Amino acid sequence: ALDTLSSRYHINHIRISPYNSQANGIVERRHYDVREALIKSCEGEELRWYKSAPSVFWAERVTLHKATGLSPYFMAHGVEPLFPFDLAQATFLVPPPESDSLDTTALITFRARQLQKRREDIDAIREEVLKSRCRELTSPTAASVLHPQI
Repeated sequence: ALDTLSSRYHINHIRISPYNSQANGIVERRHYDVREALIKSCEGEELRWYKSAPSVFWAERVTLHKATGLSPYFMAHGVEPLFPFDLAQATFLVPPPESDSLDTTALITFRARQLQKRREDIDAIREEVLKSRCRELTSPTAASVLHPQI
């Protein structure tokens, strides 16, 4: 099957020796980060990795690399990507990371979670907004705002 696809699409498949995997170390390093991000974004349900794959791959492509300070997307296209975040979908409201300094895997996982628009994240946000509204309505200043003195 690989030979047929290679000939049809003119792809030169390069094979490396399994005894010299260090020769392909740069590529394999990126695979490790993606694999770990897939596992983390599945949250214990590794058999459902395929549901997280699109968001993990997108997040990996738009995440800045320490060595270059650029994302692979920017290096390939010369512009920053437009994120598919939308205010109505509330994807940007994922709880912030617990640490200020994230390794590449953690950053990819965080961005993948943003893209997944998880129901539990949106439900938690909704609860916080409702609590905030209730606090505002019961505050002493709320009465003067809702019913100003004429």
